Amino acid sequence: YQSLSEQTSKSTRLESLCAEQKEELEKEKDELKNETERAEMLQKDLDVSLAEIDDFKKRISDLEVELQVEKDKNALLEKQKTGERQDAEEYLNAEINRLHKELSEQ
Repeated sequence: YQSLSEQTSKSTRLESLCAEQKEELEKEKDELKNETERAEMLQKDLDVSLAEIDDFKKRISDLEVELQVEKDKNALLEKQKTGERQDAEEYLNAEINRLHKELSEQ
C-alpha cells in the first residue's frame, strides 16, 4: 500500500512538474513571438529610414548639381560682363584717341 501511495504521490508531482514546464514553455513561446514581432517592426522601420536616407542623398546630389549649374552660369555671366566692359573700354579709348587726334589737327 505504501508503494502505491508513493507512486501516486510521485505521479502527482510529475504531473505538476509537467504542467509547470508546459506553462513555462508557453510563456517562452509568447515571449519569442513578441520578440520576433518587435524585430520585424524594427526591420520595417530600418527599411523606411534607409529609404528616407537614400531620398535625402538624392535630393542633396540634385541640389549640388543645381548649385554647380548656377555657379557656372554666374561665372559665364561675369566673364561676359568683363568682356563687354573691356570692349566698352576699348571703344571709349579709341573714341577718346580719335577725338584727341581731331582736336590736335584743328
